Amino acid sequence: MKLLKSKRILAIVALVLLIIILGLILIIKNRTYTNIYYRTYTKEKGWSSWKKNGKTCGNDYSIKAIQIKVKSSSTGDVFYKVKYNDTWEDNNSYSAKTAGNEKNNINNIRAMLSMTLYRKYQVMYRVKINNKWSDWKDNYNEITNEDDKPIKQIEMKLELK
Repeated sequence: MKLLKSKRILAIVALVLLIIILGLILIIKNRTYTNIYYRTYTKEKGWSSWKKNGKTCGNDYSIKAIQIKVKSSSTGDVFYKVKYNDTWEDNNSYSAKTAGNEKNNINNIRAMLSMTLYRKYQVMYRVKINNKWSDWKDNYNEITNEDDKPIKQIEMKLELK
């Protein structure tokens, strides 16, 4: 009788442990992550280190080019375009491709997400022009830069919708 009780208790403990382990596996497997990374190029300093999730990228020099990428467990990418010499680039850049030409000052930027990322998040960005930060913009809206002054710094982040 005691042996039968011991076996039942052992079976119950084993079952509880199995449920806990399976639950942890599901939590780890379904864990999501999404980060936006960006770096800038200036003639004076070259390429900066990668910054992410709202950190300031740039310095006191005019940005000539930018690369942006998203690392995520969700499907999708970031698409972006820059403006220089009063003209928007013809094509969008994506997946850390260079936007800008490393020669001309960038004076505006647009960015947006695609696929599942677009449904879950909005990409937010702001820039520093003439020692003042612009308002945050999102989802392919351009920065207000009436005098087309060069961008010196940028911050980007993703926000849940």
